[in-house]
Amino acid sequence: ARAELHPVQYGACVVFDDGTNASASQKKALEYGCSLDAVCQLCQAIEDKRHHEGRRPVVLCMADQFGVAHAPFAPARAFLVEHGFGDAKVLFHDEHAALRTVRAEELLPAIPDMFT
Repeated sequence: ARAELHPVQYGACVVFDDGTNASASQKKALEYGCSLDAVCQLCQAIEDKRHHEGRRPVVLCMADQFGVAHAPFAPARAFLVEHGFGDAKVLFHDEHAALRTVRAEELLPAIPDMFT
């Protein structure tokens, strides 16, 4: 939606360990930095599944309107790792257009151990 604001459109989907899924799309704002990214739109569904059903995300994909899979942006990466979902697999296309999979925690710089 609102393609006139920014040409690239993103959607995301997460599949949980029980086989169910949730999907969301980016919510664009005139100031691009104020747009709500597609993966962050899934954060509440991910937390609700864990809290109410004890389910975890298994694989997550964010893609643009051309079908190119992208790694989640920084706020979504931080959410996944810092809220205990770092083992979720993330799909993305590499520079050779090959589809790859990594754990979310592999996309985030090392978290300092502030509590030791």
